[in-house]
Amino acid sequence: MPLTLSMRCGDDFYVGDNQVILREIHSSFQSVVALSSGQQFTVVADSAIEVLPEVFVSMGHEDQSNMVRLVIDAPREQLILTGRNYRKLDRSAVTRNAVVAEDVLRGAINLGLGDNLVEARERITRMVKLSAPYTHRSGNRRYKDFGFYTEAGQIKGVFKISEEVFEDVMCPDCQAVGGTCATCDSTGWVKKEVEKTIRAADAIGDHV
Repeated sequence: MPLTLSMRCGDDFYVGDNQVILREIHSSFQSVVALSSGQQFTVVADSAIEVLPEVFVSMGHEDQSNMVRLVIDAPREQLILTGRNYRKLDRSAVTRNAVVAEDVLRGAINLGLGDNLVEARERITRMVKLSAPYTHRSGNRRYKDFGFYTEAGQIKGVFKISEEVFEDVMCPDCQAVGGTCATCDSTGWVKKEVEKTIRAADAIGDHV
């Protein structure tokens, strides 16, 4: 599903690490965007233009004269952020020269993150660079459906978060009052939504 951003002239957004800047607003039906390389594109309402490989931009409806809506259509795996949010990313988690153990790389390949060690390293390094802090028993950072364990500039583990599942847990309301309650229909148990993780061989690394 396309993403719609309301933007003023000079605002920007990122597709991965690729910056796209709104340079000019001609009307609510036409504007000009530019890449950091300087290449410019005229964006209109009735058709989408490809500004990056598989990334298409068109105009949406906007009533304000100093603001437009850009409709961005890109592959699901592409991370799209406003410039403001992109610049808030925690880049201290990993560097381009991060140490990644071979067993972690082979685990990443098992999870579909590359066909060889070199490709796996490039992909998970980039993903961790774009990741956000995450609280999980197996890791401390998350990018889309993947979790990572990083420490001191090293990527020590990778795993896939597949889906939300439910498990039975003791009712917290019952525990609070020391008896049964209406929350759990007097059974003493409730369903709690938890994350289910998929582990591939050697995917986690040796930190667990």
